[in-house]
Amino acid sequence: MKTTGEPINPVLLQSAEQKFYQLNTDPFNKPNQSIRKTNLQNAFPQGIFPSIKNPNNPPNEITDYFSKQLSESWKKLLSHNEYEKENPSIEEIIQLLNLFRDESEKLYNEFSKSIKLSNEQLFETGLLFRITPTVLVPLLLEKSSAFELTKNQCTLLGGIIVNWTLEQQMERILHFAIHDKREDFKNEISHIPHSNWKPSEHITWLVLELEMNITIREIQIKVANHMIQPNIIGDTSTARNIVMQMNMGEGKTSVILPMLAVYLSSSNLSLARIIVLKSLFPTNYQSLRYKLGGLLNRRIFPFACRRDMNVKDQQINQIFERFKHGLSKCDIILTSPEDILSFDLLTIDKCRRNEFDTGRSMLTVQRWLK
Repeated sequence: MKTTGEPINPVLLQSAEQKFYQLNTDPFNKPNQSIRKTNLQNAFPQGIFPSIKNPNNPPNEITDYFSKQLSESWKKLLSHNEYEKENPSIEEIIQLLNLFRDESEKLYNEFSKSIKLSNEQLFETGLLFRITPTVLVPLLLEKSSAFELTKNQCTLLGGIIVNWTLEQQMERILHFAIHDKREDFKNEISHIPHSNWKPSEHITWLVLELEMNITIREIQIKVANHMIQPNIIGDTSTARNIVMQMNMGEGKTSVILPMLAVYLSSSNLSLARIIVLKSLFPTNYQSLRYKLGGLLNRRIFPFACRRDMNVKDQQINQIFERFKHGLSKCDIILTSPEDILSFDLLTIDKCRRNEFDTGRSMLTVQRWLK
């Protein structure tokens, strides 16, 4: 199968370049509107200072001072206007959704045309597969493929995927608007996709959005980037680890962990290893398989070990070869602290039992992983 050098529609190519290589902006572009505070009282609640109107217990200077300060703050609070963006109507959402769908169809047809043009006979004879999204998306991820796309074709395909993610967000917004789910609607519409990251620089994250039908939030991008390239102050020559604390509901397990896993496993220079609590092992295993095992084509390799396991030198070598194979295929290792400690202690036990060949092999695996 070969690519074509035929020119692509410049208007569609420019649109794809804008979406794939540039930061995104708010598609609705609604102005801010002032919100009147209907839940606040108009007068300052004097009841919080009961001694003010009590003749038997006149207020002292401190009480009088705080009363005046709070009264002035209350007046400023009432005079302050809150602003939020005007929400789009259902008709506007449907109109924008149809616009994205039409643009996606044009981009997809242009991309299919560029491929079929130079392989027309192969398609007619049935020697090539049908062009489907599940076939096309991996072409943008695979660096060593039998069929390499041209730069313009990669740009066009990247713009198509970005458009698909925008369609998904519009469908979620429309669903929340129709079913009158106001909190979900405001939460979804407040997240502007690809506003602080370029899809062309993180294609795996873009495919992850498409696979999971989500919009990666700005805070999630910031956390992931900080964990990938931490801003460590001082001597960084010996800094190899980073610890971060994140709040509940920020998508640690559902979004940030898959983002980090797929990014760190994108190169065959290092083996990505995720360490989770033993009680959370089954949940994380199923979640990672579901999110990374589809279009991203990442294998999740569970590593478990117990001290009562009677392993031999041949079995340890098989485990070592599986680790090396996972490194070459960009697999992800999932294990727990108990399993790592059991493997270390089992190595010592093998040496104490004079099983030096097995112990030496296990020690080699330990050093290779570290």
